[in-house]
Amino acid sequence: MEDLLIRKNLRWTGHLMRMSPDRLPKQFLL
Repeated sequence: MEDLLIRKNLRWTGHLMRMSPDRLPKQFLL
């Protein structure tokens, strides 16, 4: 179960970074 959540989280993070890395709050990346 954790593996699935981690993959989803990484995919979501990658998607956000590709969209607008400079618009994301620094809290999101921590």
